[in-house]
Parts: sequence; C-alpha cells; structure tokens
Amino acid sequence: MPLYKKIQFNSTTAIYVWKISEPLEQLFEEVKLNPICQSRIESMKSELHQRGFLSVRKLLNEAGYTDFDLYYDQFGKPHLHDGKHISITHSYQFSSIIISDEIVGIDIELQREKIIRIADKFCDAEFQYLDREKTAEYCRIH
Repeated sequence: MPLYKKIQFNSTTAIYVWKISEPLEQLFEEVKLNPICQSRIESMKSELHQRGFLSVRKLLNEAGYTDFDLYYDQFGKPHLHDGKHISITHSYQFSSIIISDEIVGIDIELQREKIIRIADKFCDAEFQYLDREKTAEYCRIH
C-alpha cells in the first residue's frame, strides 16, 4: 500500500504513516537494506515485526531517505546521517516515522485493554485519541 498519511507540522517537522498491507516478500523486493539492517531482519522471528521493520524503510523512501541514511547508536536509537532527528514506531498494521530539525518522538499502539488501564499516565493531548466511552466504562467496572 502507498503512504497512508503525511502530516506536515511545519517546514521542519513531518510525520509519515504507512498501513502495512503488503506481503513480506513484496516488501523485501521493494526495499534495499544496508548490511547491518539486513542482518537484523534475518534474526527477527516474527513476520509481523519484519513487515514493520521493512515498512519503516518504505517511509524513509517517502521522506527522501534510504536505509543507508539511517544508523543506530549503541542504545538502539535511530539517527540520520544528515543530522535531522528521527523517531520510528510500528505496531501491528501501522508504522510511522517523524523527522524534524528538533528532537522528536513518536509511538503508536493498537488500542487495547492495556492502553485503557494506563490511560491516566498519558498527557491530556494524547488522551483525546483514546475511546472515551470505552475508557469510562472500563473505569466504572474496575
């Protein structure tokens, strides 16, 4: 599937979202990996995780980068060689990256009971994305 959504916050910050619908083989054919990432993906046991990993590389392409522009530090944090900041996330059927001149972070999760149980830990801006009716019902029961 092509890019699901691009959100351009300003001239220096953009979010890219991919809906992962392609089979693993198609993603492998469409993405070229650097040797370190090739080794990483070969060690992954979950096809879901492999598809997420490869879809992030599709997002990099959408943003004008390749896997060769990306590297990870000793803590596993991703960086871009041009000095821009990047954050990466993938969960089930979606992957996303945010690229900016500023320090940024992004995380997506499938909305499930676990999320509702820890909803009070989210800041108000993030809470708006939860299903409030479901959250209220859960809080009444527990």
